[in-house]
Amino acid sequence: MPVWVVGFAGVCGFADGRKGECAAPVAIVSVGRIAERPVVRDGQIASAWIGYVSVGFDHRVVDGARAAEFGLAVIRQLERAVD
Repeated sequence: MPVWVVGFAGVCGFADGRKGECAAPVAIVSVGRIAERPVVRDGQIASAWIGYVSVGFDHRVVDGARAAEFGLAVIRQLERAVD
């Protein structure tokens, strides 16, 4: 049975490397710390709340396009949460 592993290392602002016990994962979704960072908008430096999302997956089980769609869906949900 495929298992998604979701890690929220950024909640505390650091990654401690601990790993929970579970079945062999076919994909891992990691959400890093969301922090105010400099960005360029319309040629001007501004600040925005930026976080990083990564998706790692076993290509033998998960199609790359489907994994990318899932990662983008996670990003959309996170963006909605802060609006």
